[in-house]
Amino acid sequence: MHKQLELVILLNDLELTLKELTEDESKLEEKMGFKLSKKQQIENTRSEIIKQLDPTVHYAFEKVWKRYGKAVASVRKGICYGCFESLPTQTVSRKGKNEQVTSCPHCGKFLYWLED
Repeated sequence: MHKQLELVILLNDLELTLKELTEDESKLEEKMGFKLSKKQQIENTRSEIIKQLDPTVHYAFEKVWKRYGKAVASVRKGICYGCFESLPTQTVSRKGKNEQVTSCPHCGKFLYWLED
């Protein structure tokens, strides 16, 4: 799998996790004496991933994330599972699909290919 694609998938997962964490959980962890809360650890990891991302990929990620609240979608049998639209034949028939960063031409989400 392409390194930038791996980073985008990780960043998407971290963003989803941050979205789920509540402020009450973070305050409780601080009261219990943890040096870093889960939220702080995730934010630190997020910063490290962003440093490794190509700036154009990061820009595209942020744009799609703001629009949909999720920036990555899987593909199965030529269908983007982000918008459930059929992908162009040229995109579907390409070899080494996960070896490059690809976005859905319909919704803009980053695509990762599952085995058909």
